[in-house]
Amino acid sequence: MIPYFLLFLCASIPAALESSRKAKISTINFLGPSLLLFVFIGFRYQTGGDWFTYYQSLSEAYGFPFWEFLSTQAYEPLYALLNWFGANEFGGLVFVNSVCALIFSFSLLWFCRSQPNPWLALTLAIPYLVIVVAMGYTRQSVAIAFEMVALVALQNGRAIRFALLIFIGSLFHRSVLVLFALLPFSSQSFFVSLPSRYAQLLKLIFISIAGFGFYSENSSNLSSFVQGYQGDYGNYSPQGAILRVGVTALFSLIFLLRKKSFVLSVELEKIWTALSLFMMLAVVALAFGFLPTLVDRLALYFLPIQLFVGSRLPETQSFGIKAKYWRLLLISFSLSFLCIWFNFAYNRAAWLPYVNFLI
Repeated sequence: MIPYFLLFLCASIPAALESSRKAKISTINFLGPSLLLFVFIGFRYQTGGDWFTYYQSLSEAYGFPFWEFLSTQAYEPLYALLNWFGANEFGGLVFVNSVCALIFSFSLLWFCRSQPNPWLALTLAIPYLVIVVAMGYTRQSVAIAFEMVALVALQNGRAIRFALLIFIGSLFHRSVLVLFALLPFSSQSFFVSLPSRYAQLLKLIFISIAGFGFYSENSSNLSSFVQGYQGDYGNYSPQGAILRVGVTALFSLIFLLRKKSFVLSVELEKIWTALSLFMMLAVVALAFGFLPTLVDRLALYFLPIQLFVGSRLPETQSFGIKAKYWRLLLISFSLSFLCIWFNFAYNRAAWLPYVNFLI
């Protein structure tokens, strides 16, 4: 476990020392942390929850004619493209993982750099978003990477760029299309510039695309979707859901209750209010046992809430806690999360020991 805790220390020590007034771009070295994450995630060997599942998928691409293989993987062609090159040209699964890690690492740092306490945002990302998701759900981690860059674009008022980035992310994991539902609730300035009938039609299209992303998660038709995801808690381990959904819900709830203290622009407040409300809706769905595995997996797209809210909490001094104590509290919380996961997660053995192809 030592490599994971060393990675955590690389982010948490600067996080404890940073000041948001000086943070911004000058505090965080964009290239250094990105390359460290790229090597740590991308060149892992037989490490991570779905390593052998992804290896089996790669093996199925071996010897396939290029266009024939792509035609069988029409829903997520960019990941299929990486698989084909890894299987038939060079690099194997390490090539696939390294390309995905490169996209993820730079996207994560891009998102963190847009926050007032970038090192704190990165520290909050390490235990779950980096170690578990990026090293366990490779395809979906790339979709989340495009989501993070898209959210930065959206908060800068670039709704079209947001839609384009989410679409590209869906070529790795189509479930990210659910985030199109964010546009009608958070980009009113974009729709105001359009004639009313076209604005309403466009909103309907975005909602429809989001619905497709929801119902196509791991299934190309509704019947197999229900068979694969309905289930019940008798055959479903809630450990991951409790950690992922519960923690993100906590940050969402703090934001919803204290959002005025975050001093955000109107557009920015709308975006993160909508995401936080979607997160709370996921909690309700999980509590009532509605498609728990699906809700658990889709909740991954709400993980950036932890980074956004957590990086801003020190400056709010919410609940009478001073900024420096908020930083220490959040770092301790993140470290505790990491320790709990490595001690109690049912699939933690897949991450141990950490092995890197370059070492």
